[in-house]
Amino acid sequence: MTGFWIGYVVAQLPSGYISDRIGVRSTLASALALMGIFSIMTGTASSFIDCLVYRTLCGLAAGCIFAPGSAIVLRWFHPKDRGT
Repeated sequence: MTGFWIGYVVAQLPSGYISDRIGVRSTLASALALMGIFSIMTGTASSFIDCLVYRTLCGLAAGCIFAPGSAIVLRWFHPKDRGT
């Protein structure tokens, strides 16, 4: 879990910049796909180092989900309807 959370924290700030540059849908779709791939690869790990690398990469991908997800929600609802 340490590898996952280190990757997650590292990816938080750049994920907002990335989603602004390439788009929220592309960023979110890519992050979800990569997270799934690295999760599957975790199951194929043959050593602790392999598992640590895959979980850290999974954390990097997961860290890129929050910022574009929040942006999608903000863009979905009209400003007067937000928070209701």
